[in-house]
Amino acid sequence: MKVPVSVRRLDRDGRALIALKFMLAELHLAALGPIRHSLFNYRFGHGKIGSRG
Repeated sequence: MKVPVSVRRLDRDGRALIALKFMLAELHLAALGPIRHSLFNYRFGHGKIGSRG
């Protein structure tokens, strides 16, 4: 099954680090429930220099 996604974050943060974060998030969800804190610190790129809009 193909899932269309942008690979910019994978290229910027590294595939291994993203995979590790996803695995930790899944473990957290299974053991403790939904993530309601900033432990994983997901950056969206707001206020990036040179961003459009």
